[in-house]
Amino acid sequence: MGSVSEMLTAVPLHKRPDLLEACADLINEEWRRSRTSRIHSLQKSSDNFPMCLVLIRTLRLMEETGEGKTSNTQCQLLGHARLSRVVGQSNSLFVETVVVAKALRGKGYGRKLMEAVENFAKAHGYHHLPSISTLSSSSSSPSTSSASTKSLFTSPVKLW
Repeated sequence: MGSVSEMLTAVPLHKRPDLLEACADLINEEWRRSRTSRIHSLQKSSDNFPMCLVLIRTLRLMEETGEGKTSNTQCQLLGHARLSRVVGQSNSLFVETVVVAKALRGKGYGRKLMEAVENFAKAHGYHHLPSISTLSSSSSSPSTSSASTKSLFTSPVKLW
């Protein structure tokens, strides 16, 4: 019998160019734009900002066979968030285009993505995440059922 382990990681998209097209498709599920234009925009991700962070789930399948143990690793793009510097506020990052794959919503991955954004910001010396415009949501919870998007932060978030 085999075992499965799951690992979630957030990495800058420019460090994983193999996910560029999948990321364009993911964002286009929510906000339609030409694929070429979307890819062009995503290719601007860099360490100097704007930066696209992607949440990735890595599944590792371990199986025992008669010849020993074998492992198979699968990688899946779960979500995206775009980070930009705030003009005139050197310790702030603006977060936008936050989206989780429609089929995976309601499972806590949006929260994990935003935690990863906050951890990234803290680790790189940013202290504030001003309000973002919208967070995609198709949750059926009472607080979000009346709109397809909602504000994630109602006021700036101070990270410490």
